[in-house]
Amino acid sequence: MRHIFCRIAGVVLVWGTLSSLPAQVFNAQVTGEVTDATGALVPNARLTMTNLATKTVVTTTTTDAGVYRFPNLAPAEYKLNCSVGGFKSFEQGPITLQVNQTLEVNIRLQTGDATEQVTVSAAPPALETESSTLGQIVTTRSIENLPLNIRDAFALVALTPGVVLGGNFGNAGGSDVGRNFFKSDFNVGGGRSGSQEILLDGAPDTTPDINRGVINPPVDSVQEFKVQANSFDAQFGRTSGGIVNMITKSGTSTWHGVGYDFERHSVMDANSFFNNRSGLAKQSFQRHQFGANVGGPVWKGKWFAFGDYEGLRQAYPASTINTVPTALQRSGDFSQTFAGNGALIQIYDPNTLVSLPDGTRQRSAFPGNIIPSNRINPVGAAVLAAYPAPNLPGNAVTGASNYIFASKSVTNSDKYDIRNDINFNESNRMFVRFSRQEDARLVPGTMPLPVGGGRQTSDHYTQAMADATHVFSTNTVADMSFSFTRALAYQFGRSQGFDLSTLKLPASYISQVVAQFPVFSPSDSVSTSNGADSFVQFQPRNVWAVLGSLFHQKGRHALKVGGDIRLLHFNEGQNSNASGNFSFSRLFTQGPNPTQASTNGGNGVASLLLGDASGGSLIRINPISTQSTYYALYFQDDWRVNSRLTLNLGLRWDVGVGDREKYNRLAYFDPYVASPLAAGAGLPGLKGALGWIGQGNPSNQQSTDWRNIQPRAGFAYSLTQKTVVRGGYGIFFLPRNVQGNGDGAVEAVRTTSMVATQDNLNPATTMSNPFPAGLLPPLNDRDPLANTGSSVAAPVYTFRNGYSQTWSFGVQRQLPWGLVADGHYWGSKSTRLQVSWNINQLPDQYLSLGTRLNDLVPNPFASQGLGGVLSGATISRQQSLLPFPQYTAVTQVFAPAGNSTYQAGTIQLEKRLSAKLTLLGAYTRSKAIDDVRTPQDFYNRRLEKGLSAFDAPNQFRLSGVYNLPFGRDRSFGKSMNPVLNAILGDWDINGILGIQSGQPIGIGRPAVNNGKSAHLDNPTIAKWFDTSVFSVAPSFTFGTVGPVLPDVRTDAQRNLDAVLSKNFLIHVKERVVRAQFRSEFYNVTNHPQFGGPNTSVSSLSFGIVTAQNNNPRDIQLGLKLSF
Repeated sequence: MRHIFCRIAGVVLVWGTLSSLPAQVFNAQVTGEVTDATGALVPNARLTMTNLATKTVVTTTTTDAGVYRFPNLAPAEYKLNCSVGGFKSFEQGPITLQVNQTLEVNIRLQTGDATEQVTVSAAPPALETESSTLGQIVTTRSIENLPLNIRDAFALVALTPGVVLGGNFGNAGGSDVGRNFFKSDFNVGGGRSGSQEILLDGAPDTTPDINRGVINPPVDSVQEFKVQANSFDAQFGRTSGGIVNMITKSGTSTWHGVGYDFERHSVMDANSFFNNRSGLAKQSFQRHQFGANVGGPVWKGKWFAFGDYEGLRQAYPASTINTVPTALQRSGDFSQTFAGNGALIQIYDPNTLVSLPDGTRQRSAFPGNIIPSNRINPVGAAVLAAYPAPNLPGNAVTGASNYIFASKSVTNSDKYDIRNDINFNESNRMFVRFSRQEDARLVPGTMPLPVGGGRQTSDHYTQAMADATHVFSTNTVADMSFSFTRALAYQFGRSQGFDLSTLKLPASYISQVVAQFPVFSPSDSVSTSNGADSFVQFQPRNVWAVLGSLFHQKGRHALKVGGDIRLLHFNEGQNSNASGNFSFSRLFTQGPNPTQASTNGGNGVASLLLGDASGGSLIRINPISTQSTYYALYFQDDWRVNSRLTLNLGLRWDVGVGDREKYNRLAYFDPYVASPLAAGAGLPGLKGALGWIGQGNPSNQQSTDWRNIQPRAGFAYSLTQKTVVRGGYGIFFLPRNVQGNGDGAVEAVRTTSMVATQDNLNPATTMSNPFPAGLLPPLNDRDPLANTGSSVAAPVYTFRNGYSQTWSFGVQRQLPWGLVADGHYWGSKSTRLQVSWNINQLPDQYLSLGTRLNDLVPNPFASQGLGGVLSGATISRQQSLLPFPQYTAVTQVFAPAGNSTYQAGTIQLEKRLSAKLTLLGAYTRSKAIDDVRTPQDFYNRRLEKGLSAFDAPNQFRLSGVYNLPFGRDRSFGKSMNPVLNAILGDWDINGILGIQSGQPIGIGRPAVNNGKSAHLDNPTIAKWFDTSVFSVAPSFTFGTVGPVLPDVRTDAQRNLDAVLSKNFLIHVKERVVRAQFRSEFYNVTNHPQFGGPNTSVSSLSFGIVTAQNNNPRDIQLGLKLSF
């Protein structure tokens, strides 16, 4: 840890030298001109902003150009005062400032005595006249009142046009609470999930590895947040353009607080679609979510404190429908196993392979389609014996989808935050915050324990931060922020402690692996122990950050210079394959042509019974400590050219340093260096070897890109007092994430691959001894030949940082009744996005050899004592023709080669700052295209261009908070009888309506399309698309199907959530306590949104939907007490 503290000390010294460059990117600004009655600008006018909650006063003066700016105001309600000799004093308020808002308030003074006062009570126009940034502010009122399942404020990012939620996004329509590491899974304006900047009180709130959120404060502790879809402010970076800026509440000049309890129980919920369809009763479910916060003055006018606590206890039902082997199949009898067309699926004997006179090969089927008992492998039999029996009739022809499993996911969560705000004097203020969350979860697998797996997790999230502001003068302000963020993940499989000897695996294997049920994945049945359930994990992720900026108002120029330094550390102790993972395809049981897959030949369960795996691997690890550093400097000039035009001009420089590891246990792959094996193999042109960082080699795994210059330019032009035209263009460099596990830590995270076959025709090993040469140990001997004879995954050293160009142009118009209409075109183009691909793919020109690729040829490496597929006297001809024949695969990770485009048009209507009605409606028409996927053919990557996986061309969101106008506390009924008011008065109704297109579907490749569309006008869960237009591609071809279908999508989202709440006023001595009883309804219409269909052409479930993507209707009751 010593070098870490030295780095931090160095950072503090650097920033101290730079005179406290600040970082309050969440604060608001107020700017404008002060003129006299003739319109002449008034210099040296004194202005004050008074925070109505804390009574804190901030002062500034107008410049010689008559322009003023308050640059660093905490979002709150304020009163603005202006005074200058010879004029009446001016006052306006309340003025509501929101997160990262720049509000224009122009002041016209009237001649008179300063003791006279002109008061303006009307709110300033809601138009964005000073900024070109596109974004959506979610106010305190919306956060506290809109329906939020799991009470997750982050769910409201979906109100922002162009935001598409990912499959891991918390419970924003999903089925579980979610882990903080993954639940901030969303795309903003075509940006990649995990490439957005998330800030909490101005501090980075993301992990170093996948750049997802860490701290998620309770709803009632969030003041507001803003999602910036396109920002042209240079103070923001490390993003593809999207920024989430959230701020927490602070104490005020009076004590205030909230206590709440929210309860859900299955007796109030609807059953799921597939449970109803299968005749299963809904499972019992309870959720208890409770908490409180309190804030107030510790030292009146100087020191304000705020704290909160929230607990969650829940057991959430989860049900899945899958296919399990039948009793006949477990005994080896496949005489009743049929394909979708009714044809018998023939099981071929891998031991009957013969060569025909024409050079082709052929297998014979098992007599009667029954595997003899003496051919059944004991491991395969033991695994199948652990499967549960079918409990559904399944498909009438194939028998697929014959098992439903219902269980519960249990979560216990506790979180708290403590914040202190201190105003030392008018020139110096600061705040500190400490946040902590601890989660314990039990997640079921797809079948009962032990075979079904499941996982147990214990996650800890921590953030500590301090932010200090110093006012040098009325026009010069500085601020500095320090933060430490930690996310610790601890996880293991729920089958931990399982006796592996019951599966008849060899003792040598059992003694070296974690005692959990391994993953066995037969292609025609559900897998044992979900892949994620086999993880063994202990991983702290740490981010130290120092951010700062210095603001100065010079005439009409609001100048800001600043920077950002982050130390990114990821202590990687994850074993994703601790007890073994084995796949069983149809490879060894298909026929009669053994190289040609078909829908009616072979079965994965039969392959498992024979003990013939098509692949397998196991990982043993030594935890690694991966580290990186991020630096940024920026300059921003918000130039108020005149009263109608403001230019936002900025320049930013970002640097993400390549990964390093504490003990130099990271490698990169050099495809051009001569292989040490070349001479011994008699292959003088043989290239490719690992290079290990340090000790004479580069200290970083990849080169550092120092050329990340990002210009930003935008404008806001007021055509009239009620119409503003805005637009801009900017370049953003994407975050460079920190990770070595599976990405170059080749020896510390050691994978032993099973040599299942050498020729793709005959099994080379069986499950009775899957690793006859033993398991590779984790080492640190810096061997350039590590993993020869097997696969290797590492980056190439040369690296260029990915970047995104964003742009927008639009018009805002203020309408009557406090409404603001906004229409804009916007888009982005991202370049050098990171992808992974196999650079050791067989060159396309050799595919014409067909089955001859399976022939065995002399092994040129036989004399060099290598392992894996190179351990014998022969190898396949295909292996010999690979670009790097010493490896089975070379996966280049972090390859900066992906591209994407996004274009959208949005129409939006909003009514924000109203005591009775808050309304936001937006429609977005968009198109997202990319090639960011693992290519089927590395040599023809252009064929991967297609619709993005998250493309949703139509999106409509409508949300509102409305106080019904009836009751003693409302516009009508102020004299209402108390009893009648208790029944009919003081009700609120709030809701969110979401309608969104489905997302593109991709067919499993390689596959062949017959030239016809697979689209169906009326898809059903039994046939979501026309499966007849697809067939299995011939062997040694890539087929004709692209990455996604252009006209087949998953089910659309059509969801309505609503809240009906009743308010009561309770008088306790001199205080008024407000009680609110809430009835919350999620998926009001109980409309199922189906999951995606099975897309494997050879699967018995091809084209069939077996899951519901959203929750059935949920009802939650809540009680809140506030004072």
